[in-house]
Amino acid sequence: MKFKSRKILFTAVLLLAGLASAEPAYAYLDPGTVSYFLQILIAGLVGLSVTIKLYWSNIVSIFKSKTPAAPAEPADKTGGAAKEEDKNKGE
Repeated sequence: MKFKSRKILFTAVLLLAGLASAEPAYAYLDPGTVSYFLQILIAGLVGLSVTIKLYWSNIVSIFKSKTPAAPAEPADKTGGAAKEEDKNKGE
């Protein structure tokens, strides 16, 4: 566990050092480039929403409880002995 946290800390320090020492690029982004990145962003969001829609039942089943359903109660509350008595009375 310590190795993993050291690795993450080292990566963060390198990233911050790289960003701190960066010089201005003086680059130009034309509208076509911005439009292209916007299309990529929208396509990613649509793809993510379709994926979630397809796997929604699997996602929901992860969070549902795994307790079994209660057993069904018998239709007649008096039980089988009362039924036998009713049959004998009719004869």
